[in-house]
Amino acid sequence: MMKREFNQRSTMSRSGFTLIESVMSIIIVSVMFVAAMSMTASSRVNQKLTADHNQGLLLADMLMTEILQEIYIDPQATNTLATELDELTTTRATWNDVDDYNGWSASPPQNKDGTDLPGLAGWERIVTISYVNPNNLTIKTSGANTGVKLIEVTIKKNGRKITTLSTIRTGPKDHVVEDVNPILIDDQTGRIVQVQQALLN
Repeated sequence: MMKREFNQRSTMSRSGFTLIESVMSIIIVSVMFVAAMSMTASSRVNQKLTADHNQGLLLADMLMTEILQEIYIDPQATNTLATELDELTTTRATWNDVDDYNGWSASPPQNKDGTDLPGLAGWERIVTISYVNPNNLTIKTSGANTGVKLIEVTIKKNGRKITTLSTIRTGPKDHVVEDVNPILIDDQTGRIVQVQQALLN
């Protein structure tokens, strides 16, 4: 009788979970759940950053393509990197050379006719144009026309820089021939961005 009772107790204690095993299981499941939620949140942040970067790159490429369709320099204007006085109160639709875009910015981004692009509140496009040394394109120069311009289109969202798209544009200066196939570089990835030739022609 004693032996049978002992065997029943022994079997009962082996067949069920102890309190310690239950607590350990809960802890392990909780840690795995927190890790999974953390990975999901991190993935969503990365997706948002990637989406913002792609949107910024598109906005920069649209404006850069527009700029590159203009002539290198206005033959009737002074040799300055600025919008001519008679074009200051007009939209970009009347601009006729690359220099007109220097220092221009708009938030939200605008079409060439001055109307806002829809759904882009908080976004901003900024253009900077500089003369650079033809022998070292990383050195910006002031003053005289070197025949080589660095065009930079910077995109911001809610004041945070998203990307800057840069290209070099050459023009008539001594032996320098106007460049019709510019290379665009995205400063966030270092990636060369191809311009659609149909838009340039």
